[in-house]
Amino acid sequence: MNKLAVRCTTLIAACAVLGRGLINPSPVMAVQIYQSPVEWSIDVRNTAIMRGIINQADPLTPTFVELFKSPIPNARSITFPSGIVSRGQGEGFANNSVSNGTYRGTVKAVSKNPFSPASLFDEIFFDSIIWSFPIPVFAFGGYFDNGGNNLGIVPIESPNSGLGGGLTVTRSFPPGTFVGFIAAPGKQIPSVRFLSTLQFDSTIVNFQVDDVTAYAVPEPTTMAGIVLAGSGWTLLRRKRKQQDNA
Repeated sequence: MNKLAVRCTTLIAACAVLGRGLINPSPVMAVQIYQSPVEWSIDVRNTAIMRGIINQADPLTPTFVELFKSPIPNARSITFPSGIVSRGQGEGFANNSVSNGTYRGTVKAVSKNPFSPASLFDEIFFDSIIWSFPIPVFAFGGYFDNGGNNLGIVPIESPNSGLGGGLTVTRSFPPGTFVGFIAAPGKQIPSVRFLSTLQFDSTIVNFQVDDVTAYAVPEPTTMAGIVLAGSGWTLLRRKRKQQDNA
């Protein structure tokens, strides 16, 4: 494929990604949010081509796939077989577990009244739950069920910061709702925060997640290794050619 064809392919991929219909487009386009797994998958591939991760004809393999097949008892911090770490935030101790092939989390709503019975939730349920990927990803998607209550899903750069103005999905998900994210060019998603978006006392959000898939940009060291290996192979061929001509 010549350089012009590569540039055209990259431009087409970029236009395809930017032209998709989103749930709530971000003013700064830090992340794009999808509810169609088909459109998300197409745009993940287009983004990978645009970022130079793969060529047009190459297959795209997920970096992390988590199906939650292994039960994990509730704990403040747990690690899935995929390497993703889930950690509860705040004073609570529940719920952060895996059972029956599904991740199960519980976060409490923000309570305004310290004398309300809801203040007891501070000692039981987490303020939020953060999933951290082993390496930052540019795309993340999964199937959610939040029991009819509003659940916030926020890509973040650190426990105290958002992803450059990234979005919060604040809506009720029927069981099996797909939600996917793709980071804007130059952005990555190291972590995702789950939290309640409700402000009412005595309210908690029980949510479930299944079939998570994420895609990462190859680490610079990996790319450097590929380049060095290619350079070494070229030098070796030249040396052998010189020896054959001697």
